[in-house]
Amino acid sequence: MKVRLNDLALWRLVIIITVLLHYQFGLVPLPHNFAVYALLAFALVYAVLMYFSVKLRLKLKQTSIIIDLILIGCADSLEPGGHLFFLYYWPIIAVAQRDGLKDAMLTATLAALVFVTTNLLADSFQLISLMQIISFLVVGFFTAVVLDRSPVNFRADLPVDSLTGLPTRTTFNEVVGALIARENLKEYSIILLDLDDFKQFNQTYGYELGDRVLKTIARVVLGQIRSNDVAARYNSEEYIIFLPDVNKETAIQIAERLRETAYSIQNLSSLPQIRISFGVAEAPSDGADLFGIITSARNRMYLAKDLGGDRVVASLTEKE
Repeated sequence: MKVRLNDLALWRLVIIITVLLHYQFGLVPLPHNFAVYALLAFALVYAVLMYFSVKLRLKLKQTSIIIDLILIGCADSLEPGGHLFFLYYWPIIAVAQRDGLKDAMLTATLAALVFVTTNLLADSFQLISLMQIISFLVVGFFTAVVLDRSPVNFRADLPVDSLTGLPTRTTFNEVVGALIARENLKEYSIILLDLDDFKQFNQTYGYELGDRVLKTIARVVLGQIRSNDVAARYNSEEYIIFLPDVNKETAIQIAERLRETAYSIQNLSSLPQIRISFGVAEAPSDGADLFGIITSARNRMYLAKDLGGDRVVASLTEKE
């Protein structure tokens, strides 16, 4: 299996290389104490997390960041000179780059709480520590602002679906097309999902319950995407998600998470279960332009239906 590093993994690779350079060759001036071994353990934990997040398609985004900061705090508390506080910046920058201002500030706040806790346990909280906490917030804020990972703004005159509140196909095509041109995006993924046998569902349970399902799926989609992703109701029971700077492997994980979350929400809402088929495609390998990528995702979604539905398909060569 080919594993491609995403943005959140890059800084972990930096830490691994730093630790190994010091541990093996003494090239990086870190103190010789338990902090070095803590960092080595920190790197090994991430090697395992990165493997299982791809292999088992686990939802590790938020959990991973929390573990990041806790492990950094453990390493920092073992280092009496307090030289390892810079490690807190890495998850903050990674989240700012990937998920935007809101998530970056939440991560910076969590980093500050971990930092304060470890310093209080060590009885070494000083004015310099307060300045470092402020720097977490400043770095998170300015990284997100400079990289402009803000939510996509929709013009008020563009149509929105009245039932789900999501953008319509027309709005999606216009906004995403402009976004690709403005950002000169080369890598992005499309997820297309369709409710299986929805006509039969409406005939069995009624259109009112069918509308509840459509609104529920829309809420699930909005709850699982980032602030700079774009989701829309593309057809009657078909939804589309645009994921900038996301490769196919990550898009598959997102689709699987959406599928599982949709079933969980339906159970909690006492709604009849409905199966969902997903098609995933990425640029530039699956099409020459946005509509070529969407066509590839739709063809794979239809293949998912042909294979029995209730699955994610990212290649036309997949078999039952």
